[in-house]
Order: sequence, then C-alpha cells, then structure tokens
Amino acid sequence: MGINAAANDWRGGNLLGQIDRDGMPGCMVSTCARAREGARPMRHAPLIGWDIACTAEGAVIVEMNGTPDVLLVQRADRIGVLGPDCDAFLAKQRAHASTHRRRMRNLIDTY
Repeated sequence: MGINAAANDWRGGNLLGQIDRDGMPGCMVSTCARAREGARPMRHAPLIGWDIACTAEGAVIVEMNGTPDVLLVQRADRIGVLGPDCDAFLAKQRAHASTHRRRMRNLIDTY
C-alpha cells in the first residue's frame, strides 16, 4: 500500500488486478472458504465485500466492507455485475426485506 491510506486503484502507486481463477486454484478455494468463515457471524449483513490476500499460509482477510464498491470488480473484470446471479441475489434480498418489514409491523402493532 505504500504511503496511501487506502488500497484503491485510483490512488497513485496502487494496482487493481483480475483474479486468475485457473492459475491459483488453491488460493481461490482458500479465499472462498475464508470469506464464508468471516461471513458466518455477519448474517445480518446482506452484502459483504472482502479484501482478502493470498499468502503462502493461505488466504488472509484484510478487511470487510459493509457497503462494497462493485465498481472495482467491474473495472478489473471489464464486465458489469448485473446478470442472472445479481438478479437472483436482489430478488432474495427484496423477499427478506419484505418479511422483515412485516415482522417489524407486527411487533409494533402488538405494543
């Protein structure tokens, strides 16, 4: 990271790269496992962005972002994030939000 307080690619000297899923299969497995492990206690968060470093000892969580910036992913992969996976995620989150609103209204109505 050098002298920069954040590792975003638009700061001079920082890099943004695409993950080579084929060239790093062990790291990808370790990274996905580490993200799932970190997400367990954060079930209340509908979307988490992870900064994860691949090291000789395996994946290490650098930080969690509660409001991740999907721009970086789109810039690295050179494709948009909207598609079937995103549509399914958003539909699931809308359903959860609707259920949550109903529960909250019921709780308020009982008091």
